[in-house]
Amino acid sequence: MTEPATRIRPHFPWRIFSRVLLFQGLLILAGLAGSALVARHFFKRFFLEEVRTELSDAMRELKRTEPWRESPTGWCEQKDPEARLRYTYIAPDGRVLWDSQFNSKDMENHGGRAEVEQARREGTGFSVRHSQTIKQDLIYGATLLPGPQTIVRVALPLGILATALSAFDAYLALNLFLIALFLGGFAIFAARAVVAPFGRLLRSARALGQLDATEESAPEGRDEWTELEASIARIGRDLEATSERLKLERDELATLMEAISEAVLAVDADGVPLFFNSRFALLAPSSPVIRDGRRLPQILPQPGVKEVFEQVLATGQPASLDALEMEMGSGRRFFLLSVSPLRRRRSELVYGAVGLFHDVTELKIAERIRIDFVANVSHELRTPLTAIQGYSETLLMDAAAGRPAPAEFLTSIQRNSQRLLSLIDDLLNLSALEANVDGLEREHIPTGEFTTRVLSQLASKLQLKRQTMTVEVEAPTVFADPLRLEQVLINLVENANKFTPEGRALGVAWRPAPADFSRS
Repeated sequence: MTEPATRIRPHFPWRIFSRVLLFQGLLILAGLAGSALVARHFFKRFFLEEVRTELSDAMRELKRTEPWRESPTGWCEQKDPEARLRYTYIAPDGRVLWDSQFNSKDMENHGGRAEVEQARREGTGFSVRHSQTIKQDLIYGATLLPGPQTIVRVALPLGILATALSAFDAYLALNLFLIALFLGGFAIFAARAVVAPFGRLLRSARALGQLDATEESAPEGRDEWTELEASIARIGRDLEATSERLKLERDELATLMEAISEAVLAVDADGVPLFFNSRFALLAPSSPVIRDGRRLPQILPQPGVKEVFEQVLATGQPASLDALEMEMGSGRRFFLLSVSPLRRRRSELVYGAVGLFHDVTELKIAERIRIDFVANVSHELRTPLTAIQGYSETLLMDAAAGRPAPAEFLTSIQRNSQRLLSLIDDLLNLSALEANVDGLEREHIPTGEFTTRVLSQLASKLQLKRQTMTVEVEAPTVFADPLRLEQVLINLVENANKFTPEGRALGVAWRPAPADFSRS
């Protein structure tokens, strides 16, 4: 069974660990090798300085005692091939007069030796070189004797230096090996301490990278740095895509909030506004202080607002407030406040609340008009019904007594019945208009002719009160339903006739609608 491609490999970065350890090992080896070379160089230099000091002491002793003066033949004939120091007596012309270990006659001229030339110039000279006579390296010291410019040279073989260097190298190698073991252990510990956090970072990056199921699994051959770079690049792309998506959602939400015709306000658990739309900015008189960190009671001090928000924040359940009354620039307005909790997606914790302010002013006005209308209609209906009831009872009493029915009673009953029918027709027409039942047959109506025809029907009423009627026509036609328009005009003229004193003038004027007049 194959493992899924999204499997997360062990988090310890062995490749980087081995590279860091190798790099540290090379640094340790280079440091130890450099230290060994420097130590060996200084040891050899110190040894040669000690030898030079010894040669200088020997030459000073020769110059002080001058053994050749007391017994030149005996001192010159002393030869000891096994002696540690070799003495050579050199004439001013460079000829070797005698040598403590070799026959001077077999030796070449030494006037060109470096130590001899330096002794002639400075009084004392030193040099290190390979001797052709004894076939080994020596250190030479020469001193100029007073008198005939003869030179005494003292030489010391450097074979002892090789022995000392061998012992020093062995001791140094042992110490460097122990130091290398200590530094190697420390390098392993340090490398692990350095790369372990990187391993955890790589594991986190891998885990984040698994969120994208379409991403191919990382090749096994590439190192952790490449994989971390790929994971970070993938996370960057995901973050960029998420940022773009959130920005788009934020823009869409802002557009939606602005498109909502109702005022919206969201607050946090402390009552500080989180967001609101432009409708709320127009609604709240204190909207300029919303961005100053002020809380809900300072923004909307109306009674009940703070309480309903606190209730939703405490219970996590929606709540509402009816008939919230607010004074605005356009007058008094009424709102229905609906508040819902804001929850975090994972924990379901309520961190705020959002309120929607529904403008119910028109409904309140319509309700008040309806109440007034019902009261007025009830009053209008009560009057004819009371009259009909009174006349009916009187007629019943007359009929029971065998008296004939008075004609004026019957006429009054008929007149009040017609008035009731007229009121009922008006109610039916009003109900149809409120129910938005169209059924209108619109056409272009000549206003002058139409007005003359309607006024002819009301001429008798106008004559009874000696009222005159004038007609002013500035709009020759109107697009409307003739029947409905006739009802409106008759009602207007009848009301004017009814409530205008006798002998006064009435008038009807048709004018074009203003330019900013909108017709639904």
